[in-house]
Amino acid sequence: APGVPAAAGAMEIALQSAEGLPERAYISIRVGETRRQAPWRGVEQRLSFPGGASVRSVHVDVFEKVGSAHLSLAGIGATNGHQDVQVSVPREGGGAMQVGLGFDIPAAKEALKNAEPSRREAAKKAVDYMEHSGAQRLLSRLVQ
Repeated sequence: APGVPAAAGAMEIALQSAEGLPERAYISIRVGETRRQAPWRGVEQRLSFPGGASVRSVHVDVFEKVGSAHLSLAGIGATNGHQDVQVSVPREGGGAMQVGLGFDIPAAKEALKNAEPSRREAAKKAVDYMEHSGAQRLLSRLVQ
């Protein structure tokens, strides 16, 4: 990650200068299976990669931002820690792109599993109340 010191045996690459880049360019460098990318801000940035001495080549890409969207992850815990979302990403020049994302949050699944007994108890109390108070019969007659 930018600004993180290289670990022992790692290689560090400094993004030192750039010319002719679009205003909102991202420079992406891939070494083996590891990719690091950062927006070009006109100042030196250092990127760290594993595998230092064994590296034979480096792949450099320049990306231009064409759109972005912001998503809130609030509520995913209530969906058993998994949710599929279709995201509409507005293009900066007009129009939109669609991106499908699937979120899996194991910690939310675990929290929900731990909360289930109390939910079951609450549901059972609600059913018992409806049956014993006569509210269930009243609601049934109103719906018919």
